[in-house]
Amino acid sequence: MICWEKCSMLIGIDTSFLVQFEVIESNAHRAARAWAEERVGAQDHFAISPQVLFEFIHVVSDPKRFGRPLSVEAALARSMAWWSAAETKRLTFGDASMELFKMLMIDHKLGRKRILDTALAATFASQRITHVASYNWRDFAALGDFTVHSPGAKRVK
Repeated sequence: MICWEKCSMLIGIDTSFLVQFEVIESNAHRAARAWAEERVGAQDHFAISPQVLFEFIHVVSDPKRFGRPLSVEAALARSMAWWSAAETKRLTFGDASMELFKMLMIDHKLGRKRILDTALAATFASQRITHVASYNWRDFAALGDFTVHSPGAKRVK
């Protein structure tokens, strides 16, 4: 049994990171892979929610986004590999996440286009996850005290 409280670092996985990690034709694929291998070598672990996996399947199987999209079956297999990996903590969206989500939406006056990102930030924050792997770092910047890791990406403010 893994003691999540004692791992070096618990890193929340966002869909944008998962896409870069899994899709060879994506821009930061190699950097995402190398970074994840370094994190595992440092005894860090990852945290993932069902909503990220659902969005991942939707994105990587879309022929409008990729020249060679994954089939839904292949995307499902890759998402299940993350879900069941020894280095992965499975997250759920509970009462604390819902309360924080509601507060963030109201306090920041967010609209419908920010619902999924805000729900994910609330899920991470409610479970004391402060490190996030994401290529959409702005999505997390205003929603909590997160350190966002975007391996291979240049951040432009």
